[in-house]
Amino acid sequence: MANFSGLVLTRAGADLQDKIATRGVTLTFTRAALGDGMWLQGLDPTSLTALVSEKQSLPIQGLADTGQGQHTLSLLVDNTGLATGFMLRELGVFASDPDLGEILYQVSSASNPDYLPPDGGATHIEMSLDLHVVTGSASSVTAIINQGLVYATKADLAAHADSFKGFALSGRHEPYTGDLDAIERNSLYAVSRDTVQHAPTDMPAGVQGFVQTMVQPDGAARTQLLWSVDDPEHPGWWRRRAAGAWGAWRVVGGSGLPVGTVLWVPGTTPPPGMLAVNTGASVSRTSWPDLWKFAQTSGLLITEAEWQAQAAAQSSVGCFSSGDGATSFRLPRLRDYLRGADAAGGRGVGAWQGDAFQGHKFDPYVGHTNYGFDHHNDNNQLAKADNAGSRRLNSTTTGAQDIISAIVSDGINGTPRIANETRPKSINWLPCIQAASLPVDSGTVNMLELAGEVAGKVTLADVEATRGLGFSAVKSETQTFASNVSTKITFPVKEYDTGNWYDAANSRFQPNVPGLYKITAAVRIDATNVVAANALIVTVHKNGDAHKINFNRAVTSNVTSTEVVADVQLNGTTDYIEIYAIVEGSGNKLIPATSSVTFFQGVRL
Repeated sequence: MANFSGLVLTRAGADLQDKIATRGVTLTFTRAALGDGMWLQGLDPTSLTALVSEKQSLPIQGLADTGQGQHTLSLLVDNTGLATGFMLRELGVFASDPDLGEILYQVSSASNPDYLPPDGGATHIEMSLDLHVVTGSASSVTAIINQGLVYATKADLAAHADSFKGFALSGRHEPYTGDLDAIERNSLYAVSRDTVQHAPTDMPAGVQGFVQTMVQPDGAARTQLLWSVDDPEHPGWWRRRAAGAWGAWRVVGGSGLPVGTVLWVPGTTPPPGMLAVNTGASVSRTSWPDLWKFAQTSGLLITEAEWQAQAAAQSSVGCFSSGDGATSFRLPRLRDYLRGADAAGGRGVGAWQGDAFQGHKFDPYVGHTNYGFDHHNDNNQLAKADNAGSRRLNSTTTGAQDIISAIVSDGINGTPRIANETRPKSINWLPCIQAASLPVDSGTVNMLELAGEVAGKVTLADVEATRGLGFSAVKSETQTFASNVSTKITFPVKEYDTGNWYDAANSRFQPNVPGLYKITAAVRIDATNVVAANALIVTVHKNGDAHKINFNRAVTSNVTSTEVVADVQLNGTTDYIEIYAIVEGSGNKLIPATSSVTFFQGVRL
């Protein structure tokens, strides 16, 4: 690099210094420049307003106050994009004059010029250059710095080497092993559960993840996030450090309550992520997978029949049920007081106990004789100690005398309170169970509910793929039914069922794809008990109600047939189709087992 011995303040630069001193303007450096101009003997550098032969403009990368009226300008000299090489003979620093615009502020001539080769050759040049420039009495010194062209020197990198940890030059994160409590810098490391200490206790062995540490300016307060890579049960955890100690890890976004925790809510609506357990509601396994998983491992999962039997006999049920066995499960029903389980005492977890009253005696004073009432006595006797049975309570024994007629106040504690249960004073709040370990804001719960609603539903592609699917079912046996009575017609034999939607056992068509379906049914009765003008009415029933009807009247006492065709919209879940018929007249009517004339068909349009 050429040796520039010192910078000389030009006259324009001196004039700018005067303006700074008298008018308080800001000294703003705009750029530097290199040239190959030769300063001939007798040249006064203070008179220069430009370099003799400028070849390369240098953007400013940094500005630092070094004190005593000087600042340091940081420059980078390189030959990137340089078309023609040149000798480094002169250097200039430019500044902004409020009246003249950009001026040549200071200049220097190299005592030992060097050559800067063009780009594309064998030599690539890249070197930093610090210039000590005079700023004098300027109270405000700035520089125009193009951040897109700022380079970091090796010293810069070393000075900031520990500011951001975990980011490798390979584009991947560096691994961290050791104590997570000991991380003191802003960082994002790759970690493995097997090689770190103080990870979340519920992070399984072998699980990979990323730990991010964020540090407050004081260096003491910190927050850590640990994101799981290959543990689908735990998306992540967080914790914070305060007062010199790390807190416990918590599931990211969660309330901190484990799934299955029960608490009381002073309101009518459960908080997001919780479900009320005072009604024994049936809920979706898909909507609440974490709670369903908890129920299966709780030891308190019984069948739906067992749950309903308990619910019929007692006001509270302490167990979950398996629901419909496929898509739902039932919550416990908590309407009474809780008590600690005591398996040795016959009170296992989830077991029910009705109310009870401890055995006792009354010792009323009647006249001058003490009487005792023992409620364990088979005769419910109120008796003198020396004459058992002489006084009875509500007894029909001949000669007995009822001496207690009503519950009355003792004159001190107020009117006795009577109810159908024994209970302490109480306030009714809503019992709720933590049902989700995911973030429990209302939006998440809505998404869980949506997931439950769409579970098992088909996609649009599935819908398109099912066009043209259908079935055909026929009679395989005779069917007798009474006149003037709407009777379901059976079609027990399937000829084909490409959608697997027809239930032959119940003669019911129930597709699982929503859409418009063409339904065709034909019924033929023989001449038994049929007279002229008797009508055969055939009906397409949707969900148990008549939807489309057609009829035909017999001309003479003969065989009669009726066909009905209908386009029906079905929802793909609960909607179903059945065929019914009514025949006027008297006596029983007969449908023969003729598959060609009595049939039930459907196809998706």
